[in-house]
Amino acid sequence: MSSSPQPAVAAFVLVLSLLSSCTTVDPQSAAKLAAISPLDADPGRLRVAIKLPAPLELGNGNALLTMGWSPGGGVPIRHTYRLNVTETPNAIAGLEVLPGPGEKLVVLSLSARDVVGLRAFQAKIRAEKQEGSHGKGSLSVRISGGCWKGDFPATTSRLPFEIWLRTSPHENYLPLVQKANLMDVLGPAGMTTIQSCS
Repeated sequence: MSSSPQPAVAAFVLVLSLLSSCTTVDPQSAAKLAAISPLDADPGRLRVAIKLPAPLELGNGNALLTMGWSPGGGVPIRHTYRLNVTETPNAIAGLEVLPGPGEKLVVLSLSARDVVGLRAFQAKIRAEKQEGSHGKGSLSVRISGGCWKGDFPATTSRLPFEIWLRTSPHENYLPLVQKANLMDVLGPAGMTTIQSCS
């Protein structure tokens, strides 16, 4: 990456239990999202699919998954794990979406090390629940970096951006963020920036 930054981009976060206002999800998908239990999801099978502008390059660790646990009456705990780019396919099984002109699909998963770490965190929470602790879990995905190939389109008003989650290879991807515009999350200097790819 070069040292010349492009416009700043705020980290984009969506927690499963709280759908973003910029998300358009049908009631059936919303119900399935609400039924997902972060404690029961197998970290090794978690897959995140993102449709984003083709010039936006994500590297390993440029997207992050955060699992949170808020015990009743206790201090909330959050652990964050890196997502690695698994592939950039033309189509994704279990996802009835194809990239349009100027778009691409990216599939991400946890590294082997972070799979172990997340499983240990899940086990810790389960043990607390068995001891009588009551609380609420959450799962979120955010973009924390990346670089832009070529000149950033300063005059463009819309850059499509969508995110899906799959917790098992036997399940379809569920929409987290739909019909979002990357331009809407451009933030002030000091937040995450998109650099120009070297």
